[in-house]
Amino acid sequence: NIHKRHLKDGRGLWRDGHWRPSRYRRQLKDFIVDHYGTADYAYNRFLKFGVIRNPWDRLVSAYYHQPLLRRRGAWEKKREKKLSKFKSFTEFCQGSGGEDFFINGHFRPQSTFYRGARKSIHFLSFENLKEEFESFCVDHLGIPLTLSAHLNKSPNRKKYYRNHYTPETRDIIGKRYKKDIEIFGFEF
Repeated sequence: NIHKRHLKDGRGLWRDGHWRPSRYRRQLKDFIVDHYGTADYAYNRFLKFGVIRNPWDRLVSAYYHQPLLRRRGAWEKKREKKLSKFKSFTEFCQGSGGEDFFINGHFRPQSTFYRGARKSIHFLSFENLKEEFESFCVDHLGIPLTLSAHLNKSPNRKKYYRNHYTPETRDIIGKRYKKDIEIFGFEF
């Protein structure tokens, strides 16, 4: 299956250890064709969901979580070096916007992951994931499923993302992720 291929095959990994979105789409299409005959027939009938996260909260998490990642490849070392030049989250917000490195990978706008497919996907918000996922499963699958764990929590950050921002940095990140904010209706 796709998950086993992902773990087995390190080729084509994106900078943060995941496959590129286009690779996931190809793998999914191959899987669908193998099992259902044509990709369009099955894909249009599949129930799909995606998880989206408030960009201000997501950026705080990405900033504080990065040093905790266990992968130690060339990209991770480069990321660590680039992040270490910022003495604080405020400096990071002010100084990272013009650099390509910080608008790709884990810092990339979420709307780019779902382009072209937004109308056929049910979006669940990360901030209410447990409740929304459980409701989604009952409403769309007819079965009660429970989410019980939150893995990869960033332990060394203030709990509430708003506490990390000044009015200036709030506006900087609002401009950087303007499309996500407009498409998904996020608010600070």
